[in-house]
Amino acid sequence: DLRETLGPDVVRGSDGALERVRRGEALEMPNDLVGAGGEVGHFWTHRLPDMRGDSFHGYFFIATNVTEARRAEQRLRELNSALQQADAFARLVADNIPGRITYWDDEMRCRFVNQVHCDWLGIPREVTLGHTALETRQRVRLSVRRNAIGRQTGSVPDSTSAPPEPTTMLSILLLDDEPNLLSARSCTLRSHLDTAVRVETCSDPHEALARVGANDFDVIVFDSDMASMNSIEFLHLARELQPEALRVLVVTPSAIGASTAAIDALGVFRCIVAPWSAERLVEDVPAALAQAVASRAERELAAAVRAASGGVGGFHDAGPRLDEFSRK
Repeated sequence: DLRETLGPDVVRGSDGALERVRRGEALEMPNDLVGAGGEVGHFWTHRLPDMRGDSFHGYFFIATNVTEARRAEQRLRELNSALQQADAFARLVADNIPGRITYWDDEMRCRFVNQVHCDWLGIPREVTLGHTALETRQRVRLSVRRNAIGRQTGSVPDSTSAPPEPTTMLSILLLDDEPNLLSARSCTLRSHLDTAVRVETCSDPHEALARVGANDFDVIVFDSDMASMNSIEFLHLARELQPEALRVLVVTPSAIGASTAAIDALGVFRCIVAPWSAERLVEDVPAALAQAVASRAERELAAAVRAASGGVGGFHDAGPRLDEFSRK
C-alpha cells in the first residue's frame, strides 16, 4: 500500500497522482521539492509505473532540476516587461520631439514612425507602419483622393484600405571608363537586384551627363579615376542636373583626400575605396537605392498631401529630415 510505504502526508499531497500511477498511468509534471538544507528547488518529475502484467509492483521516480531554467524564464519575463516599458517611453519621447522620425528596415518597410511625421502627412500611423515606402505613397494618394470625395459627399473615407501595387521602376546609372569592370559590376548588380530596378551602364562621362539630363536616376555610381573628365567636375555637373539622385563615388587610395572634400562639399552618399569587391557592390549600391527610395517617397508623399490640401495649413515642416543625419 502506498500509504504504508510513503506515508499518508505524501499521498495526500500528490493530488491523486500516486493513485493514478498505481493504476498503471505514467505521469510527468512540475514539482517544487525541498532539499536537506530547506531550499526549494523546481523539478520536472516523471513517475513511471512498474507493471508486470496487471500487477503493480512500484514505480520509477525521475526528477530533473529545472530551477535555473525557471529563474531564467522569470528573468526573461521581467526583461520583456522592462523592454515594453522602455519602448513605450521611447515612443512617448519620439512623439513629442518637434521633428519627423521614421525607421525603415532592410526591406524598406517602416518599423517606427512618430506622431509628428503622421501629423505632417495628415495620415494615421497604420497607413505607413509595416508597409514599404512605395506602398505608403500609394496609400496616402488613395487616402487623399478619398478624403476629397468625402468632403464633397459627406461620407467617411477608409484611409487604411490597400492600394494598387506600385509600378514605379527604380534606376541606377553605372559610370566607369574601363568596359570590363563596368560589365562585371553591371552583371553582379542585375543578378542581386529586383527586376523592378533598371541598371544602365556608360563608359563616357560626357554621355553619362547627357543621360542624367534626359532621364531620372535614383543612384549614380561613378569612378573617380577617369581620363576624360575629373570626377569632382562630373560630380558637380551631375548634382546640378539631378540634385535628388544619390551619388556613390569609387576612389583609388591615392585620391581619398580629394574625395573626402567632395563628400563634404558636393554631397556624396558613400565613398568606397577601390578595388571594389562583389560583396561591397551588392551591399553599398542597394543601401544607396534604399535611401533614395525613402527620400523619393517622402517627397512625393509631401507633394501629394500638399496638392490635395491646396497648400493651405497643417502640412508645414515640423523639423529637420532624418535623412540629413543618416548620410555616411
